[in-house]
Amino acid sequence: MWIDTKLSTDSNAHNIDVKIILSCAWCIVYKVILNIIFCINNEDDCLMIYFGAIVYTIQMFSFDITMMVSFFIFYSLHRRIKTLTKLVINNEIDVANCLDIYRNIVKSIYAAKKCFDYLYVLALMIFVPGLIVQFYVNLTKFKTRSSDYLHSLVVRNLHAIQNFMLLCSPAVGADLVTSSAQELKLLFHDKLLQAKEEEQALSLERFLNYIDGHPLRFTVFKIIPLDWTLPVMIVNLVITYQIIIVQLTKLY
Repeated sequence: MWIDTKLSTDSNAHNIDVKIILSCAWCIVYKVILNIIFCINNEDDCLMIYFGAIVYTIQMFSFDITMMVSFFIFYSLHRRIKTLTKLVINNEIDVANCLDIYRNIVKSIYAAKKCFDYLYVLALMIFVPGLIVQFYVNLTKFKTRSSDYLHSLVVRNLHAIQNFMLLCSPAVGADLVTSSAQELKLLFHDKLLQAKEEEQALSLERFLNYIDGHPLRFTVFKIIPLDWTLPVMIVNLVITYQIIIVQLTKLY
């Protein structure tokens, strides 16, 4: 990769491919264990339930891969910006090369951003309503004190928790990129204050102007913020709709 060559780092230094494989393995094992538990506690038509669980797992796994790969793309860029920051701190790179590397990082992000936006909106449209429904089911079972559905409820809630974590993972990764870019920006502000030569100051100002124009703050279709506030927004949305649904259905 050109960026890694300029940074004088190994493209496999962070073992991103290994981390993706391990994350996929974790998702498979997690879902298989939950499905086995669900099947064991449903002796009637267990084979049918297990077959349905397999189909459901395959469908969900495609979502898992998309979210995990998106997270690790952001994470790899975060690590590259951190590496760039270390080079700047150690005075191992000049401002012009630093600007060139940062510009290519920005280009690599926005090249895939549009495709990601469509996939992420689709994931939100599918899984946020699923979370709302699951929590409403929890409320209904809590009211009726139904014990026969307890094991299934636990499995479904564990599925919902995993889906929520995966859904928020790209936002966490994007926020890491934003934070590392801001750290780099502050570092160059400090260097600007210490600059003694006019030419060096102009180069630093040029770089800071570019960062201001491309701060690496991400949104989905310029509407949904892709940072740490997104999980909070999803939780607030789920709670708000729970209140509305409970009032409409007169559950309590």
